[in-house]
Amino acid sequence: MRVAFSLLALPVVVTCFAPVHLNKHMGVQIVATTTTQLWSAKKTLKPDDSDKKKEKDTKSAPEDIKSAVEDAAKESTTALANINLPSSILTDPTLLPKIPSNAKRLFLVRHGEVIPPGGKHGVFYGAMDIPLSPLGKAEAGAAAKFLQKYKLHQVCSSPLKRAMYGANEVMLYQEKAFMHETMFKRMKVDHGFSELNRGTWCGKTKDQIGDELMAKFNSCDLSVTPRGGESYPVLCQRVLTARDALLEITDAGRASCIVSHLQVTRAILADALDVPTTQLTDIEVGTASISCVDYDVDTGEQTVHYMSFKPEVGLAAAQDGGNYV
Repeated sequence: MRVAFSLLALPVVVTCFAPVHLNKHMGVQIVATTTTQLWSAKKTLKPDDSDKKKEKDTKSAPEDIKSAVEDAAKESTTALANINLPSSILTDPTLLPKIPSNAKRLFLVRHGEVIPPGGKHGVFYGAMDIPLSPLGKAEAGAAAKFLQKYKLHQVCSSPLKRAMYGANEVMLYQEKAFMHETMFKRMKVDHGFSELNRGTWCGKTKDQIGDELMAKFNSCDLSVTPRGGESYPVLCQRVLTARDALLEITDAGRASCIVSHLQVTRAILADALDVPTTQLTDIEVGTASISCVDYDVDTGEQTVHYMSFKPEVGLAAAQDGGNYV
């Protein structure tokens, strides 16, 4: 499935720079895209969708988000037990075609297995800054090694350390592969790619929260958003804003990489696959897996080449119960 969207470039760019060195060669650039949108990408509406409103932050326009969620729910008459993937999806990611000169490519990498709060898998941790397990670090290294064959233009990370570890691994492998050529020297960190904030649900299991509340939350019922947390519509808004900012600074014919989280990757894939926000949780994204999407700079068409590909390097199966719902 290919989805068209239009592009609108805004003249204001806001960044703040912080030279935090990860090793003797590289640093970190903090990019503030949560307040200023560098590039806006919205899907071309179908004729019968022309009166839909765009989702906005619940604090500024809660009625608009409610309206958008209701519209999406009306469109979704059939539940997606499994996402209907486009026939163009590659079964072998090594057959990935060359990037067209009029396209920009994003590799979406999820962080590896974590050590959950209390050491018990199945506990929600959301945007808590928890560490990777030894297996999770090995998984991150495997994903980074797989990507070393591609000369990346930009590497961007969530500010959470489990993602930053993976992004640093990507940069280390990039440096090994392309050290003789001119390339970026700094990893960009964007708070827009942080994981979904679970608020007061952090530290609780799905059973403790209750199936009814979880079902309502996953279907974007804003009334059950946990205190101090955020809803899926708000998550998608900030993630796509950050994605657009990265696309803006990625040259045509080049690829960039985002190392982030489950819900962040789901939001980007859902936009590319035209999956309603109310069915975001139907998209499967494994730990330290890689997904790949191309963006046509002329038409705005999005092409998903593959999803949740995990390099087979003989690692044990990861435990993934904390944010996977």
